[in-house]
Amino acid sequence: MQGSTVAPDLVLNPINWILDCTTEQCSLGVNIGEETFTDLDNADDVAFLAEMLETLVALQEEAAPLGLQVHWSKTKIQHIREQSLNQSMLQMTAESVEVVNGFVYLGSQISYDGGSEAEILRHIGIARSCFTLLDKNIWSSHIYA
Repeated sequence: MQGSTVAPDLVLNPINWILDCTTEQCSLGVNIGEETFTDLDNADDVAFLAEMLETLVALQEEAAPLGLQVHWSKTKIQHIREQSLNQSMLQMTAESVEVVNGFVYLGSQISYDGGSEAEILRHIGIARSCFTLLDKNIWSSHIYA
């Protein structure tokens, strides 16, 4: 379904319905100022925002009647504003879920502290590796000389 213009609607409409049902059961979302954000959507890629772990279990229960399920091995839990040093995995239902300090979403590094330093360092590393490849394969070759 990649590249299909219908695919986002096929995925996001049921997800929005599940989020609405989950929001009625427990507090889903993160408050930033006076706004509450529940999820970040892009085509068939969704990041859910919640302040309590029980929300993930409620989300799975609401998704089950539609034949959808949480893919626990792809699920990551990130603490906001504090680095999680003491736990690397949490038990959710019968599955283990990885606890991370940051992750890449839609090409951008999302850091636990909300800062951009990790993203800048990631981009510098990508640029460094590209220039190393250019130096090794193009600039040092006999073709360029």
